[in-house]
Amino acid sequence: MRIRLFAIAIGCLAFGLGASAASAQTIQTAQPPIAEPTVDADAVVHVDPARHLDGKPPAPQGPQPVTMRLRPGGHLLRSFDTNGDGVISRQELAAGAQAAFEAADENHDGVVSGLEQTAWATNFGGINDVLSNPMVFDSNLDHMVSKDEFIAGVMRLAEPAKDATGGFPLSKLMIAERPQDRQQPDVLQSRPGQQQRGGLNR
Repeated sequence: MRIRLFAIAIGCLAFGLGASAASAQTIQTAQPPIAEPTVDADAVVHVDPARHLDGKPPAPQGPQPVTMRLRPGGHLLRSFDTNGDGVISRQELAAGAQAAFEAADENHDGVVSGLEQTAWATNFGGINDVLSNPMVFDSNLDHMVSKDEFIAGVMRLAEPAKDATGGFPLSKLMIAERPQDRQQPDVLQSRPGQQQRGGLNR
């Protein structure tokens, strides 16, 4: 009898241990797998390397290209270099100013009227070119430009390009363009090879 009760107890204990193991396996199997973290592509912030965090573009690095243009009156002065050596001599400047006056004085009455000045200046860059400005030549504001006034005006236009030797290198007729110059029609560059009346054509 005792042996039978002992056998029953052993059987119950073995059944209980088996049930517990099966339950634990079931619980362990029922746990969902741990998902790998995912990244939402729409949530990614793309940073433009061309801008700072404050939204402003970065300052330019290194030397920047410079656009050059002819200084006011440079297209006329450039035509005075008759020997093509790249420098306007004092003799060439005087001869060029004389020739320009004779071309501007269309009726040859010894003075250049406002209409004559405008027509002459149009050949060197348009009606709004600095050469059409009466203040450039008409120093006494009498609406008539004498020969002396005209030549003096040409000399004033050439003076900024004068070098230490008294000559006027064509390279000094070029200056760096400023942003505001692009909006002004009186700083137009002349076109190489263009035939112009009023100066000394090469």
